Amino acid sequence: MTTHRLRTAQGRLIAGLVGTNAAAYLGAAVPLNLLLVTHLTAIAGADATSEFSLVAGIGGLAGLLANPLGGRISDRTTARFGRRRTWILVGGLGAALLLMVMGWTTAVWQVVLGWAVIMVLIGVQQAANAALAADQVAPERRGTASGVVAFVALAGPVLGFALVSAVPAVPWLQ
Repeated sequence: MTTHRLRTAQGRLIAGLVGTNAAAYLGAAVPLNLLLVTHLTAIAGADATSEFSLVAGIGGLAGLLANPLGGRISDRTTARFGRRRTWILVGGLGAALLLMVMGWTTAVWQVVLGWAVIMVLIGVQQAANAALAADQVAPERRGTASGVVAFVALAGPVLGFALVSAVPAVPWLQ
């Protein structure tokens, strides 16, 4: 007996994967390389360098562990919205909300915890994103699709840094 899977139109699928991949890389690279450094300098002062190492290390470990776990969870999800799309949405929106909240943290432990959870959410999103491509892109087109989607690993952070540098300093956010 042959099972038929519902496939998304390839152009729409690739555009969606590019968008979610760009958002994930933008959400990880810009805060890590720019915003967390600034925020930790305000919180920790002279100890900001060592505190940044702690934040980045624990966040990296959390993300590393979250990726295979996210893939396993999305494999077993039976949500009506879709097993992959559910986790892409949960991971992306959850990370975006937490990134907004991170500006109000006042202690290093809060930054460590917040960044670790953000990395878990992005790891889950990325795992579901990769699995969605494997599920729905025809085998003979996966290399091209993966190359297009992976390109934003470079372009997403560049776009993010350009956006941050284009925004003028806002006194009440400093």
